[in-house]
Amino acid sequence: MAEPQAGTYRQQLEARGPLEPYQLVKLAIADGVAVITMKDPEALNAFSIRMTGELRHALAAVEDHAQVRAVHPPPHGALQGMSLQ
Repeated sequence: MAEPQAGTYRQQLEARGPLEPYQLVKLAIADGVAVITMKDPEALNAFSIRMTGELRHALAAVEDHAQVRAVHPPPHGALQGMSLQ
């Protein structure tokens, strides 16, 4: 398989560094409920490569957490679109 070219999703994500500690999302788990909060007000919580990676990482962490019974999604209107940066 060929090496990924510069600018691929994987390379852009790796260039942004490790996904923990989270910079653009907050993960809180209490009483069997996981709450994932987007926290990038400067970009109006627009999805970016970094945010997508952090969300995927947080959801994987929730999936591996045996005590979590529910995930609380963000409120309607909390996400404003996609950042192309």
